[in-house]
Amino acid sequence: MKQKSKSKAKASVAQLKEWLGRTKWRIQPPSERPAGRVPRPKRAQPVLAATDAAIRNAPRRMDGKRAQYRVRGVRNLVVRVQPGGSRSYHAITRAMGQTVGRWLGSCDKLSLEEAAIRAAIVALEAKLEEVRRRQRQARRTAQ
Repeated sequence: MKQKSKSKAKASVAQLKEWLGRTKWRIQPPSERPAGRVPRPKRAQPVLAATDAAIRNAPRRMDGKRAQYRVRGVRNLVVRVQPGGSRSYHAITRAMGQTVGRWLGSCDKLSLEEAAIRAAIVALEAKLEEVRRRQRQARRTAQ
């Protein structure tokens, strides 16, 4: 009986080594690790329902920092709640490898639908700017 369990254990260790060899998340000795800062996984942001009532009732943090909530079903749109209780919409996009946030307006003066439209416009503008930068860069390298 013990021989069978040893062979199973050896097979599972061999399978594990094979799996680690195929994945990009290999365990590397410190001498082989790339220099520089290792990116850490970001903490998941809480999600709010896509209703004005849910945004109005979004809680603020108790530690005196601003809270940030994603809005379910709306890409690039977040609600930031300041420690004083004021709420505002922000569009969060990635352009040229950097995260860019843009203020859209206060939640008191802007409806969720208008904020979603503005967030989509900001995302399209960021994508267009990225395409233009890449085209300029390609022209410069071609010359």
